[in-house]
Amino acid sequence: MRYFVPDLQLGAFLPEPKQFVEQYGGVPWGLPVERWPICAECGEPMTMLAQFQHHPERLPLGKEGRVLYLFQCESMQGCATWEAESGANAVIILEPEQIQDHLTLPPSEKTWILPEARVVKWNAKDDGVPVDWQEHFLDGDMYHQWYIDGDLPEGLETTKLGGFPEWVQWPEGYPKPYYFAGQFDSGLTVEIPEGDKQLAEQEKNGYRFYEVSPEIGQPFVVYIIENEKTGERKYNVEFASFGDTGIGYLFVNPDPHQPAGKFLWQCT
Repeated sequence: MRYFVPDLQLGAFLPEPKQFVEQYGGVPWGLPVERWPICAECGEPMTMLAQFQHHPERLPLGKEGRVLYLFQCESMQGCATWEAESGANAVIILEPEQIQDHLTLPPSEKTWILPEARVVKWNAKDDGVPVDWQEHFLDGDMYHQWYIDGDLPEGLETTKLGGFPEWVQWPEGYPKPYYFAGQFDSGLTVEIPEGDKQLAEQEKNGYRFYEVSPEIGQPFVVYIIENEKTGERKYNVEFASFGDTGIGYLFVNPDPHQPAGKFLWQCT
């Protein structure tokens, strides 16, 4: 089954976008501010997790030009963000004519903004899962049996669009007309410019990291992971709050007239 994994660059080191770009975190492009979702439990504006555009294979939204915004409450007040129907997360799908031509700043200065990671490339892969299994991704007994028998491939990327869900716990979600659209890890691997003069490498408690202060949003840390043999570096940023090593799951109903989305997460 085909799925798509993003190459990500930190938006803090890129020019401000002049049009809609697919990204994780940051602030939305083109969302009318009156559509910015408010948490039903704590009353605070939610935090954007991602924005994507329609793609016939990677993310079908039912019509060319549609875009999807995914939000979750990050107020840290214990809101039930893991439940799709709690009102503590939201999926918004806009028609082309509803999209505005500028960045949308949050309605409150207290709104938490996640580090912006822009998609610079989607990498198509195959997880080896038979396509007909897609009909059974919510069947807990079958999924458990596949897992026990070793039929499920190991090491599936946890941030992707498409493919087969990698459940942390028991399968849950939404049947047709919804489909499994993708999943999100609580941390992201990103690219940053080597030797950037803005960055000073630091170390604390055995962790090596950079501190980054974006123009919009709160300062955040980029962790440095270096291969001891090759010297190759990878960079990771903490992303959304999905409990302890959790994964978030996105479901989409690509109805031509009334598209909809649902989001939930699980953790160990």
